[in-house]
Amino acid sequence: MLEDFKEDYTKHIIIILEVNPTVNALACGSALYSYFLSLHKKVSFYCPEFDFDLNLNFIPWIDKLRTSYPSSADYVVEVGSCIELFEYFMSKNIKLNVKMSTSLYAGLIDVTNGFTKALNGMIFAMAEVLVKNKAEVNLCSENLLNYQSLATLRLKIILLNKIKLVEDGSLALFELDDSDLISSGAKIIDAYCVVNEALGLPTVKSVIVLYKNKEIIREGF
Repeated sequence: MLEDFKEDYTKHIIIILEVNPTVNALACGSALYSYFLSLHKKVSFYCPEFDFDLNLNFIPWIDKLRTSYPSSADYVVEVGSCIELFEYFMSKNIKLNVKMSTSLYAGLIDVTNGFTKALNGMIFAMAEVLVKNKAEVNLCSENLLNYQSLATLRLKIILLNKIKLVEDGSLALFELDDSDLISSGAKIIDAYCVVNEALGLPTVKSVIVLYKNKEIIREGF
């Protein structure tokens, strides 16, 4: 990501997100948007399809996201991980503003599940840098850790009633179908709500959620 970016030869940049992006991807795209604006570039924020809960409205520039692809641009970047982007910024001695820091902190909360998994010294060092650069920590925590829609709660109940423990109880398997989404009012991405519940069981080491016979979530492997 950004390895071939040449500031002097670029005027219009398109930031691309995949369909229904994760918070990590959205936060990474937001930080990129802030960065390119700081370079006085024209920036387009593109995602072919998205439907976010209201709690994500705090992420900077989310209101700039569009489903129509721009007709032309000098440079196109596909969003990666907030950790990867942070490492790039540090390697280039790029100063982080409040919006960049807040976006990256939101992504960090997402990839570590609120600092409960995939933790190491680099994660805490990154968090320290973001806090020093005035990331809005309380805003991120309030919206990402203390928010759950009624639809998500309904879907959690439905899926937990359908849980299957296989491989001697080490794997929790969930099968999500359209009737679950319709009856709960939830979205596919809301199926992440069962991951922590399942991993909290004594024997469970990994979780898979299937939708239309395809893996949409795979955690703990």
